[in-house]
Amino acid sequence: MAKVTVDPILTKVVQGYVVPNTVGHVLFPRVGVQKSGGKVIMFTDRDFKIYNTARAPGSNTKRIDVGYEGADYALENHSLEGKLPREHLRDANATAPTIKLEQRAVRKPWNAMGLGLEVQQAKLARDPDQYADSNKKALSGTSMWTDPDSDPVQDIDDAKEVIRSQCGVEPNRLVLSPSGFKALKNNPKVRAAMKITADGKAISPEMLAELLDLDEVVVGKALYYDEQADETKDVWGNDAILAYTPTSGELDREEPAFGYTYEMEGHPYVEAKYYDENAKCWFYPVTHERKPVIAGISAGFLFKNVA
Repeated sequence: MAKVTVDPILTKVVQGYVVPNTVGHVLFPRVGVQKSGGKVIMFTDRDFKIYNTARAPGSNTKRIDVGYEGADYALENHSLEGKLPREHLRDANATAPTIKLEQRAVRKPWNAMGLGLEVQQAKLARDPDQYADSNKKALSGTSMWTDPDSDPVQDIDDAKEVIRSQCGVEPNRLVLSPSGFKALKNNPKVRAAMKITADGKAISPEMLAELLDLDEVVVGKALYYDEQADETKDVWGNDAILAYTPTSGELDREEPAFGYTYEMEGHPYVEAKYYDENAKCWFYPVTHERKPVIAGISAGFLFKNVA
C-alpha cells in the first residue's frame, strides 16, 4: 500500500479553519474514529433505566452496557485538489511575499468540501422521515411563525419537554434557517417578550438563546447552487431544528446526542503538493474521510415550514 505523505503545515490550516456560514457541526459535532466502518452508538430509553445496585457481601457486582450499537455506518472518502498555476505563485512571491497563496490553495477545496458536508448534514436533519411523529411539527397558516397569532416560544417550550421526557436531558441548541430566524425575531410575541432585554437593539441569535433558555441559537446562512432548478437555495431551507448536543469538552461517540460526524482520526489532511508539467501548475490534494450520523433522534425536534 502506497504511503501518504502529509503536509503538516497546510494540514493545520484546514484543520483549524471553519468554513464560513456553516452550522452543521452544531448538530453533528465531529468525533474521531479509528476505523472506516462500524456501528453507530445509539441511545434508547434503556439508558435511563434504574438499576438495582445493592450488593450482598460475596455476591457478584451487576454490570451495565456502555452505549447501544445501532445501524451500520461507513465513512465516505472525499478528496479535492487546489490548483495553483506557477505564474501566480511566481508573481505573488515577487510582488507581495506575505500573500499566502498556498493556504488559499487548500482553503478553496476545503470550502467546497465543507459546503458539501453542510448540505449532507442539513438533508439528514431536515428529513421528517427520520423523526417519530412526536418529534416533528409541520407548520401552516396561523401556526407559522410569520403569523402574528402564532406562538413560537410556546412551540419551542413544548418541543423541549418532548425531548426531555424521552431523553432525560434538556435540548440546548436551535438551528434556524435565515427565513426561520427572521420569522422568530420579528414575531410579535417574541418582540414583546424581549422588549426590555433588547432595549431597541436588533434581536440577535444570542438574545434569542437567552430568551429560550438555550446554550446556543445559530443561523445557517450557507447557500448552494441547485443545477436542476438553476438557482441558489438556502441549505437549511425553511426549517428549524431543536436538539441536544454535548459541548466540545464532552465530545465522545458514546455520549448521548442528536448526531455526530464520525471522522477518521487525523482528518482532514493535505497531502504533499505535486507539480504537473503539462498543466504547469502545482496541485494541493485535500482529503476528508467522514460520515454524519443520527445517534439519538429522540434528542431532536424538527419544525417544518416555519415561515
